[in-house]
Amino acid sequence: MELTFQGRHTFGDHLLRYYRDEVSQHYVVELTEEMSRLFLTGYTRLEWTQRQALMRKPLTLWLHGFLCSHAAPYPIKVATIYRLSGCSAKNFRDFKSRLQRSLQELTELEVLSGFEITQDGLITVARNPSPAQARSLARQGRRPLAKPDRTSPI
Repeated sequence: MELTFQGRHTFGDHLLRYYRDEVSQHYVVELTEEMSRLFLTGYTRLEWTQRQALMRKPLTLWLHGFLCSHAAPYPIKVATIYRLSGCSAKNFRDFKSRLQRSLQELTELEVLSGFEITQDGLITVARNPSPAQARSLARQGRRPLAKPDRTSPI
């Protein structure tokens, strides 16, 4: 396996180690030292307490991981989120309703500072990036998206 980080460093070899307890059949996964360095630099960091609050809410949990992995998420179509998330909603209308609730939950948890869904199905979110993400944005000369003026029904 090979992974290139920020176009500057490429890591090769195995990035994870694992073993299985043959009695319990549980796996233990360990990060290699190289992979650990990626996480320590802020490559991806998810707030565990926030994730714990989202258990039994699969779409909200997926959105949390997806949005937190982006320092300044670009606007994205509802249909794209539907396709990427693998949501089990029976139809697209049900999905849009679940999505609205999930985005509201993330706002209440202060993962997002706001969101907007336009009539043509474009989602814009504003979030406060982690310190490492803020540094990365500053190096790139970018800023997080400003808070949308309102939340809007789909």
